[in-house]
Amino acid sequence: MIWHKRRLEQAAGSGDEHDVRVLVVEDQQLIALEIASMLEELGHAVVGPFGSLEAADRAVRGGGFELAVLDINLEGAFIFPLVDTLRQRGVPYVLSSGYDDMSRFPEHLRHAPRIEKPYGLDTLAAAMDRAAGR
Repeated sequence: MIWHKRRLEQAAGSGDEHDVRVLVVEDQQLIALEIASMLEELGHAVVGPFGSLEAADRAVRGGGFELAVLDINLEGAFIFPLVDTLRQRGVPYVLSSGYDDMSRFPEHLRHAPRIEKPYGLDTLAAAMDRAAGR
């Protein structure tokens, strides 16, 4: 997987020292820490995590990351406007959710790269690959 490749390059001592910066948006602190840990294990730098819609919106607008992993529901509010901003900027993203019914989602997000909680390292890496078109 491409997202594992960076880790392999580090182990072999090749590649540049720049990690992929991944924005993490998750309102449950334990889950946010788990996601951050998985991303670090994959060799990436974590931006965040951000647990409120307001903080996440500021982070998205501020940029400074190459990919985002976003919980669909932050403290009862859907993050769809944030996703629209990411789409406009061409930033790949992965939606994280406990929902299995996508019918409540906007049509343009129903087929977005999505992972269902709980998930592990391989699931996250595969979703990141899909999001980046790899």
